[in-house]
Amino acid sequence: MINLKRIRQQLLKFLTRHGYIYVQGEHWTLKHQRWLTSLQFDQPWLRDVFDSIFTELQHCNQRLASLDKQVEQLAQSEAYREPVGLLRCLHGIDTLTAISIITEIFDFGRFACAGQLMSYLGLTPSEASSGERQGKGSICKTGNKRARRLLNEAAWHYRHAHVISRALQTRRKGQPQWAIDIANRAGVRLPSNLDISVTGLRYSIKNSEIPGINIMQPCVPWLTNGLRSFWPCNGPAHHIMNMFLLTANVSTC
Repeated sequence: MINLKRIRQQLLKFLTRHGYIYVQGEHWTLKHQRWLTSLQFDQPWLRDVFDSIFTELQHCNQRLASLDKQVEQLAQSEAYREPVGLLRCLHGIDTLTAISIITEIFDFGRFACAGQLMSYLGLTPSEASSGERQGKGSICKTGNKRARRLLNEAAWHYRHAHVISRALQTRRKGQPQWAIDIANRAGVRLPSNLDISVTGLRYSIKNSEIPGINIMQPCVPWLTNGLRSFWPCNGPAHHIMNMFLLTANVSTC
């Protein structure tokens, strides 16, 4: 993905420098792809450079599509099918994010409570205290960076009102009703705790990003543990659910 971003930027900068600017819509759409293939260059060396960069771009796209296909196949394997299906009941989590979270954290049973998982992910507040003076800072960011980033990206999907889209309905087909109920509760609660303030084009990090992670994070271990243990909808899973949802109010900023 990093290589794809790099080669895209390189191609756009090359074309812009030589006066080829696309103004008919967004970049990297099908229409933009057709525009790229229709370009004509006056000098042969410009064509050679463009062909070299464009060929590398196509290779990156093909490689990314191949990797996505392998991830889909892995997600459908016996070891991952059910936990991935549970996580996909949540807003902002599809196959790639679900299997990445599972492989990064691996065993949610290691954590006795949501606070321990928050510590592992680096979501606990930093502290600068001395004597009777106590100072709390932003999140410490000392844990698993990749899992924290995935949860952060997923949490941003909750900045809107809770609406069950057609894509989410498709992901939830065949999943246990108790898991869907929990995902719906998270979807209703998270936007109500997100007080997003907008100044121009800037979002307030304190009011949106960190609480989003804070509420999203407790839902993930519960879903994975609930599926792994195959608890019934009226069993101890609901007690664990309530514990995780209550710990969502813990401040991390």
